[in-house]
Amino acid sequence: MEHLVAMYKAGLTGFAVGLLCASLVGCQLAPKSTKTSGMSPPPRLSAAKVEVLESPPPKGLVGLHCSGGVGCEFAQLNNIVVINEATRQPTDAAIHASIVRFEDNSLTTGQANRYFIAMRPGRNEIKVRFYPVTPDRAENFALIHDFRADRNYRLNMFRQRSADAASSLLNAATPDPLCVDLLENDKVLRRFCRPFDPTTGMGEFLEQRVGN
Repeated sequence: MEHLVAMYKAGLTGFAVGLLCASLVGCQLAPKSTKTSGMSPPPRLSAAKVEVLESPPPKGLVGLHCSGGVGCEFAQLNNIVVINEATRQPTDAAIHASIVRFEDNSLTTGQANRYFIAMRPGRNEIKVRFYPVTPDRAENFALIHDFRADRNYRLNMFRQRSADAASSLLNAATPDPLCVDLLENDKVLRRFCRPFDPTTGMGEFLEQRVGN
């Protein structure tokens, strides 16, 4: 009998909430589960991997960082996949090769660009995924460069604001070019920009001349 009364009260409560929700614009009944469909939390790194990622890189290597937009991550260094695109975490191959490290305070701040590369000086090919607007839409960028020893490098993505953007409605409606700077010890060495192509909506990254 008590069980039937409880079910009756629960039914009245659900009916009353439904009526209240129907009278409010934009109201939705809360789902039973908060788990997002099609998404799962990334696997936790083991203590041994965290220890490697927190350790200082070996001497003689070159540090390469990335920044810009809402986040970025290194996809590949030469023939080694660095960050897994699905899990957003370093691959076993990258950890074993000792080429990836945590950025300072990345564990406590939860910053989007959590990792940097520690690589040998010389000619290296880098592939980066930048996220200019949202963390689910990546812009792929590739670079081949002769990196010098005892230097710190950074790849920074930004929008190149046009000086005459407000001169016409057409210019104002055209998206600003997406650019990537390669900085050596905070000095811009190289710049690549991708102008907007009205026929395809996108273009290729082309190197621009950098003024002294």
